[in-house]
Amino acid sequence: MLTSKMCIATGAGEVDSLYDLIAEFMRPLPCHEFTGLVGHIRLPPESYKRLLVFVILPYMTNPPKRMSLHTINQKLLVEQFLPYNANSPSPVDNAKLSLVLERLLQQLLREGRISSNDEILIQIDKGVAARNKRTKIDSRRTYTADALDAKEELRLSGERLLLSMGVLSGGSFMDNVVSR
Repeated sequence: MLTSKMCIATGAGEVDSLYDLIAEFMRPLPCHEFTGLVGHIRLPPESYKRLLVFVILPYMTNPPKRMSLHTINQKLLVEQFLPYNANSPSPVDNAKLSLVLERLLQQLLREGRISSNDEILIQIDKGVAARNKRTKIDSRRTYTADALDAKEELRLSGERLLLSMGVLSGGSFMDNVVSR
């Protein structure tokens, strides 16, 4: 609520600085706290999408060089965000990225700004696979409880991303995913 009122009271540049600051302070949170926070942010739709993009960018290996924060749409999601894993092999970072991508996809779905086509389905599947592959648990290493919880959260987020698109494709996409 406070962030929403601040968006109205300040200029766009100040809001972007605020979102950057929020994203910076969210990054080191343990996965369960990050998940809870991302799930409870209440902002107007355009502000919410912009904040989510600010949260995504630090996790990207190659963030988009030129991007308008005023046109966060399916094309940007498909080409720049969905098919990629985080810039580290950390299960925590990959889970956080997946959770934010999931929220951004859900917001665009709520707005009716996502149309089902093969490209978005392929890129979602590609991204889920990339994040899972990047975070393979090595039995020779010791992992923190947060990393193990994040691996499970990553799995669940991937399933939700695939289910979101399965609904849009009338189930045909999910039939192919399940049959693998």
